[in-house]
Amino acid sequence: PARSLPAEFVPGGAVRPEAFEQVAGARLSQSMRSGEPLLPALVEQARDGVFSTRIRPGIRAMTIQVDEVNSVSGMLQPGDRIDLMFSVRPPSVAGRAQADELTAPLMQDLVVLATGSQVLASGEPSGIGRPFTSITVEVSPEQAQRLIVAQRSGRLTATLRHPDDRAPAQAGVLDAERRLGV
Repeated sequence: PARSLPAEFVPGGAVRPEAFEQVAGARLSQSMRSGEPLLPALVEQARDGVFSTRIRPGIRAMTIQVDEVNSVSGMLQPGDRIDLMFSVRPPSVAGRAQADELTAPLMQDLVVLATGSQVLASGEPSGIGRPFTSITVEVSPEQAQRLIVAQRSGRLTATLRHPDDRAPAQAGVLDAERRLGV
Protein backbone atom coordinates (compact mmCIF):
# COMPACT_ATOMS: atom_id res chain seq x y z
CA PRO A 1 0.00 0.00 0.00
CA ALA A 2 1.11 3.53 -0.77
CA ARG A 3 1.90 5.81 2.13
CA SER A 4 1.76 9.60 2.17
CA LEU A 5 4.99 11.41 3.04
CA PRO A 6 5.82 15.11 3.04
CA ALA A 7 7.75 15.90 -0.16
CA GLU A 8 10.87 17.00 1.77
CA PHE A 9 11.21 13.51 3.28
CA VAL A 10 10.94 11.59 -0.01
CA PRO A 11 14.38 10.69 -1.39
CA GLY A 12 15.04 11.81 -4.95
CA GLY A 13 14.25 9.08 -7.43
CA ALA A 14 11.93 7.16 -5.07
CA VAL A 15 9.32 5.07 -6.89
CA ARG A 16 6.07 7.02 -6.71
CA PRO A 17 2.67 5.25 -6.56
CA GLU A 18 1.83 6.20 -10.16
CA ALA A 19 5.07 4.48 -11.36
CA PHE A 20 4.75 1.37 -9.18
CA GLU A 21 3.46 -0.79 -12.04
CA GLN A 22 6.92 -0.55 -13.65
CA VAL A 23 8.45 -2.49 -10.72
CA ALA A 24 5.47 -4.59 -9.60
CA GLY A 25 6.46 -8.26 -9.27
CA ALA A 26 10.22 -7.55 -9.39
CA ARG A 27 12.56 -8.88 -6.70
CA LEU A 28 14.28 -6.66 -4.16
CA SER A 29 18.08 -6.77 -4.16
CA GLN A 30 18.10 -6.25 -0.36
CA SER A 31 15.54 -6.33 2.41
CA MET A 32 13.54 -3.25 3.36
CA ARG A 33 11.62 -2.20 6.45
CA SER A 34 7.93 -1.47 6.32
CA GLY A 35 7.28 2.15 5.40
CA GLU A 36 10.65 2.81 3.72
CA PRO A 37 10.50 4.57 0.35
CA LEU A 38 11.25 2.23 -2.55
CA LEU A 39 14.30 3.24 -4.59
CA PRO A 40 14.90 1.91 -8.12
CA ALA A 41 18.41 0.77 -7.08
CA LEU A 42 16.80 -1.72 -4.67
CA VAL A 43 14.83 -3.44 -7.44
CA GLU A 44 16.47 -6.18 -9.51
CA GLN A 45 15.90 -5.82 -13.21
CA ALA A 46 13.80 -8.43 -14.99
CA ARG A 47 15.92 -11.17 -16.52
CA ASP A 48 13.55 -12.72 -19.09
CA GLY A 49 14.74 -16.10 -17.77
CA VAL A 50 17.65 -16.07 -20.26
CA PHE A 51 21.13 -16.41 -18.82
CA SER A 52 22.72 -14.42 -21.64
CA THR A 53 20.92 -11.27 -20.46
CA ARG A 54 23.13 -11.32 -17.35
CA ILE A 55 26.30 -10.87 -19.42
CA ARG A 56 27.47 -7.32 -19.94
CA PRO A 57 28.14 -6.18 -23.52
CA GLY A 58 31.73 -6.94 -24.58
CA ILE A 59 32.08 -9.62 -21.89
CA ARG A 60 31.79 -13.39 -22.22
CA ALA A 61 30.62 -16.14 -19.88
CA MET A 62 32.92 -19.15 -19.85
CA THR A 63 32.44 -22.42 -18.01
CA ILE A 64 35.39 -24.26 -16.51
CA GLN A 65 35.46 -27.68 -14.91
CA VAL A 66 36.24 -27.80 -11.19
CA ASP A 67 36.68 -30.45 -8.56
CA GLU A 68 36.01 -30.08 -4.83
CA VAL A 69 39.36 -28.39 -4.18
CA ASN A 70 39.04 -26.00 -7.13
CA SER A 71 35.51 -25.05 -6.11
CA VAL A 72 36.79 -23.92 -2.68
CA SER A 73 35.20 -27.05 -1.19
CA GLY A 74 31.89 -26.30 -2.89
CA MET A 75 31.48 -22.98 -1.07
CA LEU A 76 31.59 -20.75 -4.15
CA GLN A 77 28.35 -18.94 -4.88
CA PRO A 78 27.22 -16.94 -7.91
CA GLY A 79 28.36 -13.37 -7.36
CA ASP A 80 31.60 -14.36 -5.60
CA ARG A 81 34.91 -13.04 -6.94
CA ILE A 82 37.85 -15.36 -7.50
CA ASP A 83 41.44 -15.43 -8.70
CA LEU A 84 42.59 -18.29 -10.92
CA MET A 85 46.05 -19.80 -10.41
CA PHE A 86 47.63 -21.79 -13.24
CA SER A 87 49.94 -24.76 -12.60
CA VAL A 88 51.91 -26.48 -15.35
CA ARG A 89 54.96 -28.67 -15.72
CA PRO A 90 57.19 -27.23 -18.46
CA PRO A 91 58.05 -29.68 -21.24
CA SER A 92 61.24 -31.61 -20.65
CA VAL A 93 64.33 -30.68 -22.64
CA ALA A 94 66.77 -33.36 -23.84
CA GLY A 95 69.71 -33.69 -21.45
CA ARG A 96 68.01 -31.86 -18.57
CA ALA A 97 66.18 -33.13 -15.52
CA GLN A 98 62.40 -32.87 -15.50
CA ALA A 99 61.48 -29.30 -14.50
CA ASP A 100 59.41 -28.67 -11.38
CA GLU A 101 55.77 -27.71 -11.78
CA LEU A 102 55.30 -23.94 -11.92
CA THR A 103 52.37 -22.04 -10.46
CA ALA A 104 51.48 -18.47 -11.40
CA PRO A 105 48.47 -16.16 -11.20
CA LEU A 106 46.46 -16.45 -14.42
CA MET A 107 43.53 -14.08 -13.84
CA GLN A 108 42.34 -12.00 -10.93
CA ASP A 109 39.04 -10.64 -9.65
CA LEU A 110 36.76 -12.71 -11.88
CA VAL A 111 33.04 -12.73 -11.13
CA VAL A 112 31.43 -16.17 -10.69
CA LEU A 113 28.22 -16.06 -12.73
CA ALA A 114 27.09 -19.60 -11.95
CA THR A 115 28.07 -22.70 -10.01
CA GLY A 116 26.85 -25.68 -11.98
CA SER A 117 23.42 -24.54 -13.14
CA GLN A 118 22.82 -22.30 -10.11
CA VAL A 119 22.83 -18.66 -11.25
CA LEU A 120 21.66 -17.01 -8.02
CA ALA A 121 23.36 -17.18 -4.63
CA SER A 122 21.53 -19.70 -2.46
CA GLY A 123 21.36 -17.48 0.61
CA GLU A 124 22.41 -20.50 2.64
CA PRO A 125 25.47 -20.42 4.88
CA SER A 126 28.65 -21.24 2.96
CA GLY A 127 29.17 -24.89 2.22
CA ILE A 128 25.47 -25.83 2.14
CA GLY A 129 24.91 -25.19 -1.57
CA ARG A 130 24.28 -27.88 -4.18
CA PRO A 131 27.29 -29.83 -5.40
CA PHE A 132 28.68 -28.74 -8.77
CA THR A 133 31.46 -29.72 -11.14
CA SER A 134 31.71 -26.50 -13.15
CA ILE A 135 31.73 -22.77 -12.61
CA THR A 136 30.90 -20.06 -15.12
CA VAL A 137 32.98 -16.92 -14.89
CA GLU A 138 32.80 -13.51 -16.53
CA VAL A 139 35.79 -12.87 -18.84
CA SER A 140 36.83 -10.61 -21.68
CA PRO A 141 37.33 -12.28 -25.08
CA GLU A 142 41.12 -12.10 -24.57
CA GLN A 143 40.84 -13.69 -21.12
CA ALA A 144 38.68 -16.43 -22.65
CA GLN A 145 41.50 -17.31 -25.05
CA ARG A 146 44.06 -17.43 -22.21
CA LEU A 147 41.71 -19.56 -20.13
CA ILE A 148 41.17 -22.06 -22.96
CA VAL A 149 44.94 -22.48 -23.42
CA ALA A 150 45.46 -22.81 -19.66
CA GLN A 151 42.73 -25.45 -19.29
CA ARG A 152 44.26 -27.54 -22.07
CA SER A 153 47.86 -27.30 -20.92
CA GLY A 154 47.77 -27.26 -17.13
CA ARG A 155 45.65 -27.18 -13.99
CA LEU A 156 43.52 -24.32 -12.63
CA THR A 157 42.90 -23.57 -8.97
CA ALA A 158 40.35 -21.00 -7.82
CA THR A 159 41.01 -18.84 -4.78
CA LEU A 160 38.10 -16.99 -3.21
CA ARG A 161 38.32 -13.22 -2.58
CA HIS A 162 36.56 -11.08 0.02
CA PRO A 163 33.86 -9.10 -1.83
CA ASP A 164 35.51 -5.77 -0.95
CA ASP A 165 39.03 -6.88 -1.98
CA ARG A 166 39.38 -5.72 -5.56
CA ALA A 167 43.11 -4.92 -5.52
CA PRO A 168 45.44 -6.93 -7.75
CA ALA A 169 47.54 -9.45 -5.85
CA GLN A 170 51.29 -9.14 -6.32
CA ALA A 171 52.32 -12.73 -6.91
CA GLY A 172 54.84 -14.16 -9.33
CA VAL A 173 55.74 -17.54 -10.73
CA LEU A 174 56.63 -20.06 -8.04
CA ASP A 175 58.10 -23.55 -8.18
CA ALA A 176 59.04 -26.01 -5.44
CA GLU A 177 62.70 -24.94 -5.38
CA ARG A 178 61.88 -21.26 -4.89
CA ARG A 179 59.16 -22.08 -2.36
CA LEU A 180 61.56 -24.16 -0.30
CA GLY A 181 64.40 -21.68 -0.68
CA VAL A 182 66.66 -24.15 -2.48
